[in-house]
Amino acid sequence: SLFGDIRVGYLMQTFEIKSFLGEMGVVKATPDSKASASRPCVRVLAGMAYGGVWHAPGADSYTARLIKDAGGCYLWESEPGSELRLPLEKVLAIADSADVWVNPGMFSSAKEILAAEPRVKKIRAFRKKKVFQNDARRGPGGGNDFFESAPTRPVELLWNLAKCFYPDIPAPKNINSVDTTYEWY
Repeated sequence: SLFGDIRVGYLMQTFEIKSFLGEMGVVKATPDSKASASRPCVRVLAGMAYGGVWHAPGADSYTARLIKDAGGCYLWESEPGSELRLPLEKVLAIADSADVWVNPGMFSSAKEILAAEPRVKKIRAFRKKKVFQNDARRGPGGGNDFFESAPTRPVELLWNLAKCFYPDIPAPKNINSVDTTYEWY
């Protein structure tokens, strides 16, 4: 069936990017694999604070899965659910251990992030300019291409995210484009 072909194609692309990341020493070993990563796992923070509450994807979310598939170690990978609401103070206490911060809400610049929540300047990923937003590329109608076409190009999507975590990895051979979806503001 048509849907079966699409599903198989997606699985093959995902397998190709995971194999590639594994060869680069990025993907960490799972309990059922004998491979081991030659690089330390990059710790990833996601989400943003609104009104003193940090809104972040839970372990069962699309974002948490992308982070894991791209070789990152998500700070809340063991917190079940699709959405988390955490006290800002709790997040700030551990956020400084994050190497990278992805999807910091609806903001389009570091200045906007600071205006909304000045305490994020204490987060190491912010200080080191390792904050990546998923809205750098726009579709023909002006919409965020992350939501418009990225899900139909899983290899490129995962590679772009992995590139945020491991900047020195080259693109896999099956990437159609080297446009980076994620960019520091």
